[in-house]
Amino acid sequence: MEQHLPYRVFPVDIGAGDQFKPEFLAISPNNRIPAIIDRDPPGGGPAISIFESGAILVYLAEKTGSRAYPADLKQRARVNEMMDWFNTGLYRDLGYGMVYGQVLPDYVYSDAAVQSAVLARAQKKANHWLQILNDSVLGANKKFVCGSEITLADYLGVCFLTLGEVAQLKYDAYPNV
Repeated sequence: MEQHLPYRVFPVDIGAGDQFKPEFLAISPNNRIPAIIDRDPPGGGPAISIFESGAILVYLAEKTGSRAYPADLKQRARVNEMMDWFNTGLYRDLGYGMVYGQVLPDYVYSDAAVQSAVLARAQKKANHWLQILNDSVLGANKKFVCGSEITLADYLGVCFLTLGEVAQLKYDAYPNV
């Protein structure tokens, strides 16, 4: 059963440092986005704030009974596995290593040689993860990372993958991706 939840968006201008303001740190103490506040949590009670992408997806899926987070324990374990894979494997090198190192000042080294070496290493490692995703996770016959149905792992993965576009990453070598 899919549900549509009412929501309001509160823009966080990271260029202006909004993520360091006390009102945002009360929601996301690690000063990162995304973050949500649910003022109508299941079972009532006080509002809850959640500040990690995967946890936000799981929370909203469970709240609404979304099919994207299967009830079957084995299927759910596969979804959790792939969400962890995207977050701790691919995203670490693609996002933090390669993309952030090109677009966020806090991730850029002042020494040009060091910067170049760090980006080259991150590119190599990101390509490694993309090859695994292309060949082993998806292969030629899978439409989604956990099989024939879209899951939270796909939603999380696509967010991380499209980040590569910020750094003009080309996905031509990975046709299944």
